[in-house]
Amino acid sequence: GGFMGGGARGSDKQEYQQQDEEDANNAGMPVFMMESDKMSVLETVGMARLVVQRLGVTDVAATVRYETKDGTAKQGLHFEYLSGSVEFDKDEKEREIFVKIIHDEKFNDDLSFMLNLMVDDVSKAQLGRIHCSEITIIDMDGPGIFEWSEMDVQTVKSTDSKVPLLIERNKGATGEVSVKIKTVDGTAKAGEHFEGIDFDKIFKANVASQPLRIKLTPFEKPPDAPEEYRVSFFVELHEADKESANGATVGEVTRIEVSILHRIVEEEEVK
Repeated sequence: GGFMGGGARGSDKQEYQQQDEEDANNAGMPVFMMESDKMSVLETVGMARLVVQRLGVTDVAATVRYETKDGTAKQGLHFEYLSGSVEFDKDEKEREIFVKIIHDEKFNDDLSFMLNLMVDDVSKAQLGRIHCSEITIIDMDGPGIFEWSEMDVQTVKSTDSKVPLLIERNKGATGEVSVKIKTVDGTAKAGEHFEGIDFDKIFKANVASQPLRIKLTPFEKPPDAPEEYRVSFFVELHEADKESANGATVGEVTRIEVSILHRIVEEEEVK
């Protein structure tokens, strides 16, 4: 865990790999490539793990060289410079390279660097299409970016007392910050179907998520309504004013829809 694979878009990547395999089989020699052209790691990961693959001829021992190269991430500050060679034994098709990631405790944007593959003698080995990989280091020292934990419509019953939601604070939880939360009427109206809210929620330092519960109000179904009667409203996250936001922002998933399915309160029969 600790890192997410990224990479060429699915179909492109598969095409690349198929093409590489064909080229490699035609080459009549070992062909080296990176498993992925892009990956992301958290700056607290410790080590970034990269996989080098060998295609083509695999029944001989073969060697490929590698070296890190600065991008916006700089060696010695954000990662430790690494160069060397990976020796594949006969029939070995994958080897790992580990690059040390330095956690710098300062807030910065996400930074990236490259790892490149090289072969010394092209008459003995070749490189595949993906012969370099871009490693993005995701900063974890920011004040945070607020989003809902899910994008899907949240369905509840009108007999439920509350709607449980979860606010996530991603990419850092430094300092005490706030996010503004407000409900927006849809077919469900504040005061009639649920209790409307409009306030700033405080997140203390190092708190990375908090639940939010919105109270529901029991309501009658209109006489001409269908059997399955639903109303819905939205809950939005907005940046709080500058002082209380304290640098925290909102991400992409800032609006969530709540759908309330009408249910009759089951009353016990009076004998």
